[in-house]
Amino acid sequence: MAPTRAEPQAHEAPTTATTVAPPPPAPRPRQAMGDVLILAVALIALAVVGGLIWTAVRRRLLARDQAASHLGIAESLRDMHARGILSTEEYDRVRRSVARAVADAAKAQPGDRARIPPKSG
Repeated sequence: MAPTRAEPQAHEAPTTATTVAPPPPAPRPRQAMGDVLILAVALIALAVVGGLIWTAVRRRLLARDQAASHLGIAESLRDMHARGILSTEEYDRVRRSVARAVADAAKAQPGDRARIPPKSG
């Protein structure tokens, strides 16, 4: 008699119920919401800190450029006065104006004051 399909044949492995680990329990909605909230706050804080660092670096670089620009102007004025292009009155008036601009820039950024050498002569 031929074996029925319900009985395993000699070359087939008997069918047994395989045990599969149950899936992990789904996170509770409040716990998942708390995790997302913590992650969002951390990302916002990181963006704020990065923005502050970027602003400080940018401000420092711009202050250096402005100080170098003012010093370059002062040197050009001295040269123009020495060659006779500017009269003494014009030179003094423009020099005071540049000195006032440098002082105003230093007041605007007290932490980034440019080191300006004292007037010689």
